[in-house]
Amino acid sequence: MLPEEGAPPAEEFTGTDRPRPEAIGGINAIRRSLGLGDEEEALVHRVGRTLTAHVDEWIDGFYTRLLTDPAAMRILNDDARVIRLKRSLKSWFVELFTLPWNEDYERSRANIGETHVRLLMPTYLMVVAMSRMRQDVCQTIERLWDGDPEEAREISSVVARALDMELTLMLMAFRRSE
Repeated sequence: MLPEEGAPPAEEFTGTDRPRPEAIGGINAIRRSLGLGDEEEALVHRVGRTLTAHVDEWIDGFYTRLLTDPAAMRILNDDARVIRLKRSLKSWFVELFTLPWNEDYERSRANIGETHVRLLMPTYLMVVAMSRMRQDVCQTIERLWDGDPEEAREISSVVARALDMELTLMLMAFRRSE
């Protein structure tokens, strides 16, 4: 079987059962795997103009749920930190909906992941939180595009994959820290 275009050469693997993190691939490999080409990026940016109005409600739901978890409570132990993190999460959404998904974008997401590592955020919290965030976003899309269920499904699918890209980029920071 021939390696996929852009796949790391075999010598980048260490011989252990896990490849070095830098051999996993970057944003372009992730986008390719998720089917997020230029058309999908443009779609997310286009619908992002409408979806941005709902970011605050998603963030409120996100933190309401997150603050019920004992591990999250240990990290989010003061109101000032939660307020700062809410602002950061809002910026994260705006960037998802506006910035080009390139290497600079990847580096910014790596920084977010590294912050989660420094805070000793359990990996499961990132995955569960993103899953619930994805549900909130997709429910909003279904509500906003209720007159065209086919378009709502397409938009939800693409935005959900964009959120999967986000999660993957942040989780790569956890892998690098191992």
